[in-house]
Amino acid sequence: MQAAGGGMIFGGMMLKSNSAAIGGDSFPMLEDKILPLLEQIGIGPDFNMEEIFEIIAMAIIACGAVVAGVAFIGFCGACCKWRPFLIVYAIILLCVSAGEMFAVTSRKILVVIT
Repeated sequence: MQAAGGGMIFGGMMLKSNSAAIGGDSFPMLEDKILPLLEQIGIGPDFNMEEIFEIIAMAIIACGAVVAGVAFIGFCGACCKWRPFLIVYAIILLCVSAGEMFAVTSRKILVVIT
């Protein structure tokens, strides 16, 4: 799990460092497919793809840091047999699992309603 957090942090940093290149003319698919779709949604022509990639990169880095932190708590709790860390780790995992179940069931409910 700690490797996943590190991978997310690394990927986010790579995306953040290359956001200017990604937002430019290096990817014609962005201009051909994604930008017209964003205009249909309601984002105007003054839309800056570089800013969106920077925001996404920061979100990925933050999620990676959280995953790495949770993994570190679990690692310390298991390695050093610290019961409080294991309890905190278990509570965090239960909250994440409950959130995932809520997200899945609420989406199914919305699909049934519409």
